[in-house]
Amino acid sequence: MAFVSGAGGGIGRECVKQLVRGGCTRVFATDIKESALEETVSVAKRLNSKANIDTEVADISRPEVIDALISRAVQSFGRVDYGFNIAGLSVVRLLFPWGFVS
Repeated sequence: MAFVSGAGGGIGRECVKQLVRGGCTRVFATDIKESALEETVSVAKRLNSKANIDTEVADISRPEVIDALISRAVQSFGRVDYGFNIAGLSVVRLLFPWGFVS
């Protein structure tokens, strides 16, 4: 069972495609863009009709969201064997002695 964040496009979509091409039939895919995620599922199903792909539209910039997604993946498939954290996060902060400043 593979967990893929950022599965809606680019490297994330390619990871899902390679996984199902290689015979992986259980994938939990997440992305912030619903339509892109749906397209990934459509492409993956054409590559491997036996693929069972569960999805969740989510913003993984918050740790509690990541925890909930992993829990949902385990609930859906029983375990997570592989994790691909492909979602791109862009956060620029400078560390000062009194804390972080955005």
